[in-house]
Amino acid sequence: MKQKMHNNMDSDYKIRGIEVLLNEDCLVQKFYPLIKYKNQLISNLLDMGCFTKSACVNLSDNDLIKAGLPDENMVALFRCFLCHYNNKGKGIKDIKDAQIRSEEEIHSLLELMRLPGVKAVRAQLYFHCGIKTLSDLAAYDAEQLRDKITKIITKEALSCSPPFPKELRTQIAVAKVFTKYAVN
Repeated sequence: MKQKMHNNMDSDYKIRGIEVLLNEDCLVQKFYPLIKYKNQLISNLLDMGCFTKSACVNLSDNDLIKAGLPDENMVALFRCFLCHYNNKGKGIKDIKDAQIRSEEEIHSLLELMRLPGVKAVRAQLYFHCGIKTLSDLAAYDAEQLRDKITKIITKEALSCSPPFPKELRTQIAVAKVFTKYAVN
């Protein structure tokens, strides 16, 4: 069974996606200092003709300062943020018993494993709960989904735990960006 491996460009998105990702409720704390620059940065990047994350990565430090970041330290932090959601090379080799799973399930697991913190076990839990695509996940409210997952874990006596609320909010935000703001 041949599976498409995702690369870092699969994590490309439109600059407007930064608006979804740069929020305290779904962001790693080290990136909080960038939040206050978000709106001006998005506006200036768009005015500069920079419409995608991949185009933004290729800007010079001076261009990013012109776009609204105050200094080289914030530029370095912003570059780190831009790469934070890149695919980390998880693939079919990470899925236990891949040879006995359906092609649909493997495809779903690989897609879900593109999200931060989602390895095969978490992807299998999401799949088990009816989440088969990033679009499926993006449609959920974090609290409602956590309740659903908790009920399924309890009802079926699964040997796993539900994701933490912030973890789930982050994964839903990234799923939204990778679908709604995807670069085709």
